[in-house]
Amino acid sequence: MADSQGLTLYFRAVARRNGVATATTAPACVTATCMGADWKAVLADNGAQSMGNWTVIANQDGTRQWAFKGKRLYTSVYDGEADDLRGRRHGGDRAWRAMTRSGDCPDLC
Repeated sequence: MADSQGLTLYFRAVARRNGVATATTAPACVTATCMGADWKAVLADNGAQSMGNWTVIANQDGTRQWAFKGKRLYTSVYDGEADDLRGRRHGGDRAWRAMTRSGDCPDLC
């Protein structure tokens, strides 16, 4: 999935090993900038409304952020062109995943 400029949409998943979470989750991040300089929150306009699996989440800093199936969405500064997937290789704990249309992530979440 991509934003209006063709940049890949990412979410931060919970890594699980034997059913136990091994990475923190994005919902603990409640501002547009809490993920650091490498990740840009996909912000919603003031008039944007939730529809189906797409929801608008109000952040504590007053921004509104898009989420898909409850997962907050971000773009990566490492993706310079449409269809890039460079963001998957960054993020320290490698918990970042490109969002799929199904919203599934079989190896994480």
